[in-house]
Amino acid sequence: MRLCFVHPFLSEKGGAQLALQWLLKGLAEGRRHVRLCVARDDDGSAEELQRHQVDVQVWRGKTSEVTEMNPFFLQWLGDQMRKFDVAIAGNYPSTLWLAGAQSITREKIPLVWNCNEPPRHLYEETLSSHFLKSPVDPKFYFPWTLASKRKKQQSEVNADQAAVKAFRQIVSISQQTADWVEKIYKSQSRIIPLGVGDMAFGDKQTSSEFTYLAPAGFEPIKNYKTILQAFHLLTEKLKETKGVKLILVGDGPGKETALALTRRLKLKERVTFVGRIPRADLIQLYHQCDVVLFVPLDEPFGLISCEAGIAAKPAIMSNHGGPSEVVVDQVTGYLVNPLSPEDISEKMLELFRDRDRCAKMGEAARLRIEKHFAFPRYLEEYEKLLAALMNVQVRD
Repeated sequence: MRLCFVHPFLSEKGGAQLALQWLLKGLAEGRRHVRLCVARDDDGSAEELQRHQVDVQVWRGKTSEVTEMNPFFLQWLGDQMRKFDVAIAGNYPSTLWLAGAQSITREKIPLVWNCNEPPRHLYEETLSSHFLKSPVDPKFYFPWTLASKRKKQQSEVNADQAAVKAFRQIVSISQQTADWVEKIYKSQSRIIPLGVGDMAFGDKQTSSEFTYLAPAGFEPIKNYKTILQAFHLLTEKLKETKGVKLILVGDGPGKETALALTRRLKLKERVTFVGRIPRADLIQLYHQCDVVLFVPLDEPFGLISCEAGIAAKPAIMSNHGGPSEVVVDQVTGYLVNPLSPEDISEKMLELFRDRDRCAKMGEAARLRIEKHFAFPRYLEEYEKLLAALMNVQVRD
């Protein structure tokens, strides 16, 4: 089977980028002919993918020719699709590109949309309902969505809706994403939850201090302020705080705000900011921590939910969106109101005081991820879907 994937750019930033790369490598290792077409290679990931037998094609023209849907770019993309059996779109605006390229070249091959979420800047009221009701200033949302302050162009919405109609199959990564797709496009999608492709199930490791790990970075939608406020409440409830710490991973526009809040709450001795670190170092932190904190707003899935389970760690997660589909409340962790520092700190305290419960929840999380969210299962389900489109036999 010959598969042509289309994605805006290559970058290690974000779970969606990692998941795409794991999927490409897995399919290529199954002796599929896998091609990836991107407008940019921001971090040199193309070389690594090519070592895994993924044929990466990078647009060499001007960036403006991509953003303006230039016919030369669409023709190039159409030429890359020739002689392939299925074309698969990743993040927006890949759906626009594929539909446009097919229209120009008239290559009538099945189109599949690998949907993490619909374009948020076009459908903010639907995709960001919790965030827009929160006290966070919307102007600091995503770096590219100061579009939330400008008048939305109905033509953009119309173009997006028309492009999606050209796709034979939509694959959603969660029930949350499928619900968004149904509401926005009036279309059904096949749900195939993501799996983590570079972590091994291992034995529990711990540090000398009871450690909470918050690895989601400093985009406001990731709700880092509430985590710091919750940790502050926890330290106030504990008479002795020398045995507890919080590690915050990543970068983002809110990092300086988080540092200032840490100083104001007098948490400098208990909170560590490690910045953006290599993936291998992050995996090590998962195995060394005791509890994982992930309380984003309007998250479509959240690989962090799975990564915590692989490391056999209980998770304190948002009670809506994708994380609530992975974590079983009071069994593999806790689901909390992500805007309530009191709720979050209460669950942090429970796990700190009851180490046996903490360990049992971590083991239950490991078993749940191994059964329902392991990467081999994700790859198998994806291959079955593609085979059904082509009516061919799936490999053993």
